[in-house]
Amino acid sequence: MRLVTMTLLCSMIVLATGCSRDVPQAKPAALTPAKPEAAQPAARKPGLAEQRQAFIDYMDGKTIELTSEIAHVLKRVELESVDLSGSTVFSEIDGKRSPTVGSATFVLNTGTTKYTVKGQTQFTESDQNYTYVAFEVRSVEKQE
Repeated sequence: MRLVTMTLLCSMIVLATGCSRDVPQAKPAALTPAKPEAAQPAARKPGLAEQRQAFIDYMDGKTIELTSEIAHVLKRVELESVDLSGSTVFSEIDGKRSPTVGSATFVLNTGTTKYTVKGQTQFTESDQNYTYVAFEVRSVEKQE
């Protein structure tokens, strides 16, 4: 037993000594100055085209009353001359911005008749997009 212990101990010493030999090290790579990263473009605020598209997307499938007897389900292809340039109002309560209220006017082309529709919208705005949450019809006029 003592012989086995001594043999194992000697083997470990030989291995430890053999492992500690100096091994040639690779030369460190020359340091190159880091290239400055290109400045990331600032997040672009959505424009009027994106706002118009968000409004059309929201209105697709909504039902509006054209007259007291006629209700119509809107299709995106029927909305023409969308104008969202009316005044907008928003409020902040405790640092949280409420949905923005604005006006919208568009021509509804049903294929047989055209109507001018005016209303009030509510939407939220972020750095990336507009999200419409409501539209209330104020007036509908049949075009001749």
